[in-house]
Amino acid sequence: STMRSASSAAATSASAPTPTPSPTPTHTATPTPTPSPTPTLAPPSSLTYGVGSIVATKGVAITPDSPTSKGGAVASYSASAALPAGLSLNTSTGVISGTPSAVTVATPFAITAKNASGSTSVTITITVKDVAPSGLSYKVSAANYTVGSTIANNTPSVSGGVVLSYSVSPALPAGLSLNTSTGVISGTPTAAKSVASYVITATNTEGESAPSNE
Repeated sequence: STMRSASSAAATSASAPTPTPSPTPTHTATPTPTPSPTPTLAPPSSLTYGVGSIVATKGVAITPDSPTSKGGAVASYSASAALPAGLSLNTSTGVISGTPSAVTVATPFAITAKNASGSTSVTITITVKDVAPSGLSYKVSAANYTVGSTIANNTPSVSGGVVLSYSVSPALPAGLSLNTSTGVISGTPTAAKSVASYVITATNTEGESAPSNE
């Protein structure tokens, strides 16, 4: 018998190559910028006024008095007390202005300038003087009186400042008198006298009126 040998073909199975994984994308973080430092506001300093001692006259507007200072910008101004009547402090600019309406002895005022970081102060002095009396006249300027008859009070009128005293030259006829506080002429003449002129003057701390001839 014929014997056949079967040759078997060995099948070679080739394995497929394992794919190389794609590299993981690298994420680079963007650095956060460092903020610039906030400028620090300096407090105001060295506050001064153009006129540190204001001498004003009642009824006369003052020249506005302006401040200067160093350091940071000033946000507001204030005074330690109300300024004399008629004067004011601008709280935004610090300027002192106005027309004083009342006599005031020399008085100190602390003015403060401030901002969010601090404050500075300066003391100024304000004096308000009176004005001298003016325009003195009498209700009766040419009087004829009778001996023994009491006269009607002869009263003065005057403009300007408050009168502190009145005086007369020469002395009035016997029996008549001048009230040195009010300026009123009164009394009862006791002796005849020929026509004469009398100079009456009204005075205060700032001066005197032009004399009135009675």
